[in-house]
Amino acid sequence: MSWFRLRDSSVRIAAMQLFLCAVRTAASLTSTLIPFVGIAFDLLLLAFWTIALRAHLSSDLSDPNHLSEQPWYTLRSCSVVDGEARDACKEAKITLTLLYFIV
Repeated sequence: MSWFRLRDSSVRIAAMQLFLCAVRTAASLTSTLIPFVGIAFDLLLLAFWTIALRAHLSSDLSDPNHLSEQPWYTLRSCSVVDGEARDACKEAKITLTLLYFIV
């Protein structure tokens, strides 16, 4: 899976989490929140974030000449790349760090 699709999926999960948070807040304020529904939301989000974290830590097979069992940005410093790749490396490291804290 390419980095851009991974990033987009993480953004979609975060947007879904924000939406569910707003729904839960509104339901709590109107006293219509059913506890089992809240637990189901939490389990659903946990499953999505776990899948996203696993995908971010999966093998890096994007370059056939440099196959890696781990993503390259977890093995090396971002200073070894130039230009836009350096920004993508930093973004990947930040996203991975945030995923660790979420899951």
